[in-house]
Amino acid sequence: TRTARGIAMAMRNPFTLGPNAMTRRRPGRTSSTHWMAVTREWVNRCGAFDTKCVRLEDCDWYERMIGSGATARFEPSITSRYFPRDTYGEQFRIQVLNAWHRLRLFSRTGRGMRVRHLVPPLTFIMGSVLSATLFPWQYGVSAIVAAYAGLVMVSTAWVIAPELSLLFHASTATIVAHAGHLTGMIAGT
Repeated sequence: TRTARGIAMAMRNPFTLGPNAMTRRRPGRTSSTHWMAVTREWVNRCGAFDTKCVRLEDCDWYERMIGSGATARFEPSITSRYFPRDTYGEQFRIQVLNAWHRLRLFSRTGRGMRVRHLVPPLTFIMGSVLSATLFPWQYGVSAIVAAYAGLVMVSTAWVIAPELSLLFHASTATIVAHAGHLTGMIAGT
């Protein structure tokens, strides 16, 4: 569907998920990965997936592997098929769960949290404080919403340039992903 294609495009946008392996375009070292392939040596060295992880067990294992001295590379010539969620509601639900479980993982192990995971809640807090203290609230909120919408539209248009007809769907998916992540982070604290 056009919605699913827009969600898939949004997941390629660094503004949506931060700079990670899914948003990269060139080969090289990476601090995160999706759909990883590892040698048996690293499985033996790092152990199996932690069965206490209900979600993000691959992130926990990856962090253990990196902590053991491994390096990860992104190789764009390897093709993977990604099947996005079909609806914005499902995308929202997934982002809430990912953020909530990331906080659980971090609180239990001290691993799995990066600066990019803190950007949505910190941006929300900073925007709320600025709009409440520096501006009459209606102007501050309007300015922040306009700046955010502009960033979403420009970053999305940059990523989906060949398929600008999906701009609305991909931009909406970015906003939904941010709202879900923020909701999960707040619910998890």
